[in-house]
Amino acid sequence: MVEAGYVAGIDVGTTKICTLIAQTAANGQLDILGVGLHPSRGLRSGVVVDHAQAVKSVQQSVTIPERDRTGAGCIRRRDN
Repeated sequence: MVEAGYVAGIDVGTTKICTLIAQTAANGQLDILGVGLHPSRGLRSGVVVDHAQAVKSVQQSVTIPERDRTGAGCIRRRDN
């Protein structure tokens, strides 16, 4: 049995940054609560070339699912 909690993942790419927030269930399944997508800035060919812009892009990707937990403005999926 898995302890219930939250999981977050961030994929930083050259063109976009994806953030996923999910809740773990006692049976081990994940319920995706929100996804944030934001264009990458400050990266070129997988290398950080402007630290401040890269940090800002990650922060903006994370705030999308945090800002609106109801699902409006982010992808929301429930598998029941």
